[in-house]
Amino acid sequence: MSDDDPYLRSEGEQRGRKQKKLPRTKSEDLRRQSVTAVDYLRNNKSAEPKKKGKYGVTVPLPFKFDTREAVKPKTIRERKVEAMVMEKEMEEKSMMTNQFRCKPIPAAVLVPRYQQIQEKNEERRLKVK
Repeated sequence: MSDDDPYLRSEGEQRGRKQKKLPRTKSEDLRRQSVTAVDYLRNNKSAEPKKKGKYGVTVPLPFKFDTREAVKPKTIRERKVEAMVMEKEMEEKSMMTNQFRCKPIPAAVLVPRYQQIQEKNEERRLKVK
C-alpha cells in the first residue's frame, strides 16, 4: 500500500501506528451536520414541482386574492345575528320540552256572585221604599 494516500491504508497498518486524524471527506462532514427543513427542501430534487402530462405542461396555481375570498371571516353583525338565531332556537326547544300544565280553576269563580249582588240590590230597593 502506498503511504502517500491515507485513505488507501488498510486497518492493520493504521493500528500499528499512532492514530492520526485523517482529513474527512465532504460526505462524512455532511453526515454529522444537522440539516434544517429549509436546507433539505433547497437541496432536494424531488421537492421541485413535477411536470404533468405528456408534454410537461405546467399547471398554474390560483392567485392569493382568489383563494382569500373563499375563507372570508364573518362580520360582527353576522355573528350577532347568528347568535340571536341560535338563542331563539334554544328557547323554542326548551318550550317544546316543557309540557304545559294548567292551574286548577279557583273555587270563588264558580260561586254565582252576580246573582247575590242582584238579590242584595233588590232587598235594599224594597227597604228604601
